Amino acid sequence: YQPNDNYSGTSCSNCGTNSVANANHTGCNSTCVDKSTCTGNNYHDNCHCKPCGTGKQPNSDKTGCDVIPCNEGEYLSGSTCTACPTGCKKCTSATNCLECENTEDYKMVNGTCKKLTRPKSQADCEPFGAIFIPATNPEYDSDLKNYAYKNYDTPGYCMTKRNVGDVDGPLIDESKIKRLLASGTGYGTCTEGQACCWNGASTVKPSEETTDSNGNKTTTNYCTSSTSGLNNIAHGGYSSFNYASCQRTVCNYAAAEYACAHHKIGKSVEGDWSLPDNEVRKRMSTMIGGYDPCPGNTYIEQGNTSWWKYFCSGPDYKKGVSSFIQTYKGSEGLQLCNAKSTAGAPRCYPRFGNKSCVGAKLIPWSNTSTKYGCAPSILWAQKDTDPIPYDRAAILNQWMGGLNFYDVADTTINGPNENTGMLSYDETSAFSVRCVLKGWVDD
Repeated sequence: YQPNDNYSGTSCSNCGTNSVANANHTGCNSTCVDKSTCTGNNYHDNCHCKPCGTGKQPNSDKTGCDVIPCNEGEYLSGSTCTACPTGCKKCTSATNCLECENTEDYKMVNGTCKKLTRPKSQADCEPFGAIFIPATNPEYDSDLKNYAYKNYDTPGYCMTKRNVGDVDGPLIDESKIKRLLASGTGYGTCTEGQACCWNGASTVKPSEETTDSNGNKTTTNYCTSSTSGLNNIAHGGYSSFNYASCQRTVCNYAAAEYACAHHKIGKSVEGDWSLPDNEVRKRMSTMIGGYDPCPGNTYIEQGNTSWWKYFCSGPDYKKGVSSFIQTYKGSEGLQLCNAKSTAGAPRCYPRFGNKSCVGAKLIPWSNTSTKYGCAPSILWAQKDTDPIPYDRAAILNQWMGGLNFYDVADTTINGPNENTGMLSYDETSAFSVRCVLKGWVDD
């Protein structure tokens, strides 16, 4: 432009930024626009309207651009919020899920939430060598005079039929877990901090014969090892028990946790199995304590006598004739061994002694000079809860908050000459290990 109309010079000046020469080239006009003229996906850069890029939108006063916010369960595709794939709670794309909706129904596999298949019957658990544990209580059928499951669509759990380390049970990785002989010649010692399992972990002797003052002989069976002994355990209409209890494998907590976390069979993979949690333990306690029947089933509850329903001794509570997961169910049930009652389950007294499962703490309060031992009738689980009561095999846990403690382990852990239900135990103790599967991915 020229400074004025009468300018006689030979050069023109440049207009500054954001301006252009006027029509007479005597000055400059601004090219800036008012912010109100910026519409759509444009923002005002203090002069002009400019587009926000892909995935962005103007802020509230149009002075800049913000990333387009998406709701939970959505991701930004271009400039559009798109729903995450089914089962995905948070994601950055259709192939990169960060969190699944829940862990009960979905499992994260390489950035994708895969639908879990949940067991609903024994047929679902059979391919895994496991027993189905229902998640619902059986309901009483007044027409059939029996308990039965009516909500067949509720998923339950699969529990291994055998202990970790036993034939047909989850394997012991001996590169991570030390396998030891429980007692006798060549017995082993688990040192502090080791993951250990012991074989031959029930009572020292399977039976004992005593004679009273009248010459009457009584045989006490401390565990069940022979086929004939297993066949003689009451099993109703089911197949005979076939899992001997005299030398079941037991493990400390570190070995139990590792073995279950790395167990895999069939369609299940490492990480699918775990130790029982509170939910499973409560379900087992309800089923074994309240619904596995005592023989007879002739007792009719009257007045204040309802407490008899919790015992196999005394009058029998009318619970129906079906066994659901354990007692009297023979080889078709869990076959947990019992350290007190022989009714409907193999017996397995604990093994006490300073040369038994050395390194595994198990101190009866009646004999505190005993330091070690192993109790196959007790099952490891994840967190603190009460043991399964009613003399139907115990299930205990690892108290994660305090490992050196005394607690009541129920009278089901009694052994010969150990008339106390009180034990001192901790994470080094040697108990049975059964692993639980809540779901698996089919594809």
